[in-house]
Amino acid sequence: MDKKEIIEKQKKYLFSCVATYYDEPLVVDHAKDQYVYDAEGREFLDFFGGILTVSVGHCNEKVTRAIDEQTHKVQHMSTLYANEPQVRLAEKLAQITPGRLEKSFFTNSGTEANETAVLLAQIPQTARVNKKAVQAPEVNYQGDPQFQPIPQTSVARAVNTDKDIIKVGDLYYMCFQGVWFMARSATGPWEVAKTVPKEIYEIPASSPAHNVTYVTVVEDNDDEWVTYAAVAGYTGMMVAYGCVVWGSGWYYPPYVWYGGFYPVYYPFYPTYGFSAWYNPWTGAYGRGAAWYGPYGGVGASARYNPRTGTYSRSAVAWGPYGARGVGEAYNPRTGTYARTSQGSGVYGSWGATSVQRGDDWARTARTTNRVTGTTTRVTQGSGGGEAITRRGPQGNSGIARTGSGDVYAGRDGNVYRRGEGGGWEQSNGTGGWSSSAPAERAGQLDSDRAARERGNQRATDRGSWQSSGGTRSGASSYGGGGRSRGGGGRRR
Repeated sequence: MDKKEIIEKQKKYLFSCVATYYDEPLVVDHAKDQYVYDAEGREFLDFFGGILTVSVGHCNEKVTRAIDEQTHKVQHMSTLYANEPQVRLAEKLAQITPGRLEKSFFTNSGTEANETAVLLAQIPQTARVNKKAVQAPEVNYQGDPQFQPIPQTSVARAVNTDKDIIKVGDLYYMCFQGVWFMARSATGPWEVAKTVPKEIYEIPASSPAHNVTYVTVVEDNDDEWVTYAAVAGYTGMMVAYGCVVWGSGWYYPPYVWYGGFYPVYYPFYPTYGFSAWYNPWTGAYGRGAAWYGPYGGVGASARYNPRTGTYSRSAVAWGPYGARGVGEAYNPRTGTYARTSQGSGVYGSWGATSVQRGDDWARTARTTNRVTGTTTRVTQGSGGGEAITRRGPQGNSGIARTGSGDVYAGRDGNVYRRGEGGGWEQSNGTGGWSSSAPAERAGQLDSDRAARERGNQRATDRGSWQSSGGTRSGASSYGGGGRSRGGGGRRR
């Protein structure tokens, strides 16, 4: 068929929703590597390839040869039966996946993958526990045990510990790693629970303790053993809107305690309502969240790119009188670290940015005065070079020096160097130097040089302090960990 006939048959036999976006669409005849050729033989560079062609190109010889060899053996086979290509791929995935992930389930993308994930999330994992041999974990409270009533129920939960402890009447139940324990006191002693009150399973999703409702007792028919079952909801994997999501979608405030020398902070994991995202093209994933109102707001985000190995995170806060923001990134493969912090207020703005890799580093700092309209910038490097520039309504000026420290660019646009006797010499523009700089300029050069040396010494002292493991006096430290113990949740 020629081009005209192909277009006519597409309009006749395909639904109109299969749009081509062009009055005269491209009719693709064949492709090779990164190029596509139309029915008239014209060559196009493919910027709109599918997932496979983006990774390996069109008609990749290695891929097409493997496909050809396989179709001559078996074209299609259910995963119910074992075959060599399937187990080879599963083995390779197990070798490159992190941690203990070594099991694979092959399926098509889209609906089948979603349905499989939902089924897996609903299949319980069981644990048969010896009542006499299994011991409960150590339970620590920040101060005296505190229990907060759970709305819509008759039970209460402990808020000042990192353990899931529920009070039902005069008894206390703790769910730890899919096993229930019971005690007659909030501090124990704890024993393996044979039964769990039905009131616990009425805890709503708006409560931070909702995840314990996914752990049940399925068998207790002797004096020695009890069997528990837990589905994926216990670990945070919930089924919502026909697919598996992370978390319940509710926001749970963290627990913060200031009763000791250091504050204690028990945060909750963020859920799918916190803008979790994944980019299948790059493999990058991250999270972000923002809270705002009529007078300002705050936001934070974190990102990881497995291709480059770069971790990054940022935070920002703003209000009617100014804003603050900070961001940092680190690549463990290259050892490169970068950081920036910016701020603004009623009278101006400021910022600083730095990057370091091993012993090589560079940093720049800026201040802007909104009253005068002047911006001053200082740039320094590990080689010893530095520059100071100033821009504003009155004009631009600057001074700089080389890494060796003996040549400077003055604010007047001329180049100077410090002689062996301590005096200043001015470049004549032809490669030579005059015997001395003007007296008024020499005084300014001495002042600038002294200021730079003081700044370099402060930077050196700070670097030595950091490398020796120093800490700021009075700096706060957040203790605790595990899962959060905040107040009731609210829907995002």
